[in-house]
Amino acid sequence: MKNVLIGLFLALCLVFSWCNSSRGEETVNAKEILKPGTFFISLPIVNYLIEDADSGPQSNLFIFGPTISPLGASMFGPAFGFFLAKYIYLDLAINILHANSSESEGGSFSETMYSVGGYLGADLPVPESDRLFFNVESGFGYSGMSFNDGGDSNYNSPVFSCGAGIGYFITRNLALNPKFSFSHVFEHHTESDYTVGLNLNIFFPGEK
Repeated sequence: MKNVLIGLFLALCLVFSWCNSSRGEETVNAKEILKPGTFFISLPIVNYLIEDADSGPQSNLFIFGPTISPLGASMFGPAFGFFLAKYIYLDLAINILHANSSESEGGSFSETMYSVGGYLGADLPVPESDRLFFNVESGFGYSGMSFNDGGDSNYNSPVFSCGAGIGYFITRNLALNPKFSFSHVFEHHTESDYTVGLNLNIFFPGEK
């Protein structure tokens, strides 16, 4: 576990070093990027997830997808967005979590959770800064879960999500986005998820 964390830390250092080395090669102005016609992809780097379910709170730390926990779990959660107006965007977020374990008292089990949602959000440049911006978004989607511990169980429910964070443009095309988000599942089982994470946003600015 320690070696994995050290390796991931060194990999992050290399990525940040490369990004910083290119900072002086281009001029970054968030106001010129966060405009109609700009497309972006958001990829999770680190996510700390707390599930407040009926059975009690559970937490997991995900780094580049795999989780650091006893469960053999992995998470895939990209978002794809498009700016409709200045600073205003729509995005489609996909989240899939799958876990396998053979350590439960009843034997092995597998669990798959997924959600798909549409969000309306805003990236608002910080005054007097060319690289910093505030981020807020909210939306609705559809969530489901398939649980197999000897008998199959399935849940499907609407879900509400919202989030806020701050972003920093490393280059004209890359921004780091620390973020807090909240999701609530309405039907079949009561659950609220809280996530604190760091995303890498890749921007494809429209024509000037």
